[in-house]
Amino acid sequence: MNSVVGTRTVSGVSSGKNNGSSYKQYSYESQTVTKDLVDYLLKTLVKDGWTPTVDFNLEEIPGKAQLATKSTEAGKVILMDVSYKQADYTIKITQMKGTLKSK
Repeated sequence: MNSVVGTRTVSGVSSGKNNGSSYKQYSYESQTVTKDLVDYLLKTLVKDGWTPTVDFNLEEIPGKAQLATKSTEAGKVILMDVSYKQADYTIKITQMKGTLKSK
């Protein structure tokens, strides 16, 4: 199965539409949730230009995070919602109409 978080095993994948926007959701089981998410969200995505849209603390479990980036499709953004618990997490990726504003 495809994995958003590098070599982690995907325990479930779903897709659909929500308010006219398509999404794909990946579920993972992990004994290293905080490390996985720090490595993926902070060390990879933020470094590559993804913008956090809410304040989050990956050390506080359970928790949620959200990041966004421009889509290659004009007038759209990619939104990543992350929900995490002690031994698992889900990453939902949605492409939707919108723009990102710089601070």
